[in-house]
Amino acid sequence: MAVLIDELRREGSVLFYQPYKQAGRRSGEQPLVIVMQVSFQARMLDQFGRRLVFMDATFGVNKYGYPLYALVVQDESGRGVPVSFMVCSSDTAEVVEHFLRTSMEGAQAAGDGTFKYKSIMIDKSKTEIAAVDQLVSTGHAEGYLLCYFHFLQDWERFLSSGDAGVPKAERHRIMLALARLAHMQDQAPFKQELAFFILSNSQQHLPVAQRMHSSWVPCAEKWAWWGRLDVLDLQCNTNNLGERNFGLIKYTDLERRAQLTLHELLLALLTKTVPRNIQNRAHMLAGRVTSDQQQREQRAALWVQKLVERGAVVPAADSSTPGLTLVQQGEDAPPVHSCVGDLSCSCGYSGE
Repeated sequence: MAVLIDELRREGSVLFYQPYKQAGRRSGEQPLVIVMQVSFQARMLDQFGRRLVFMDATFGVNKYGYPLYALVVQDESGRGVPVSFMVCSSDTAEVVEHFLRTSMEGAQAAGDGTFKYKSIMIDKSKTEIAAVDQLVSTGHAEGYLLCYFHFLQDWERFLSSGDAGVPKAERHRIMLALARLAHMQDQAPFKQELAFFILSNSQQHLPVAQRMHSSWVPCAEKWAWWGRLDVLDLQCNTNNLGERNFGLIKYTDLERRAQLTLHELLLALLTKTVPRNIQNRAHMLAGRVTSDQQQREQRAALWVQKLVERGAVVPAADSSTPGLTLVQQGEDAPPVHSCVGDLSCSCGYSGE
């Protein structure tokens, strides 16, 4: 292992290595930490990570149970690209902060030296929050955003537990209210809606109101849309890019093998994961492939075009409000206007 690390450090693929040491009489335990980033990844972080980066971790990729961390950016086509990796035996806030800072320094060395983080998308992990807060205190980041999917997942698990005491029929209503809260882009109406949510549930489901007040109100700007207006155009409100990255690593690069040595894991990341992403980018720049997002947009545009040709959809006349007027079946059925700007709809179901 040490021989491989020395070779990779000479090549510049390993930015930081700290071997594991057991606790001694005069010192505590020193965790194993390996941070990897090749020049391609450093350049991608410098180019695409100045507004938003995604940090996630996964388990089950080595025989020791160590977590694998990854930083991911979204390129101009909407594809997620891993820009650094970390394997560690203990993911404390100090270790995660070191991973972020070392990756940042790699991007600075690859670019003009001005790179720093703006927003980092994370799950609601105390360790990751503390790590980002340390970066904020030193001026290396502006803050973090919470993954919308994990916000909903946390609430869904709580509502399904016995602690919440919420009947099954009521859970859907509460989840819809939470989704509406998260999507609000104006802070003042959000505060009013939030106060109503807490008040109404204080009377009906006290544990729900208490959980919102204690766990989610203090960090509202991290999960509500009004706190991320400067990155909403990226259309990335979850850590799905990071999770998809780990899925490709596990099932494509590692071929579903979970009991790897660290030697095998590091080599797989450097000889399979990184080259795969380099090749994907080369193909994208050459116009040979498009991202999943582009393909979905093309299919949606084709579908709308066909609806217009059939007379089922009439483009909105007011160009300042992008939308469509859908013609419903039946002589007496009124037309329905749908605005793609604020996702509103006049069909009567949008308020439910």
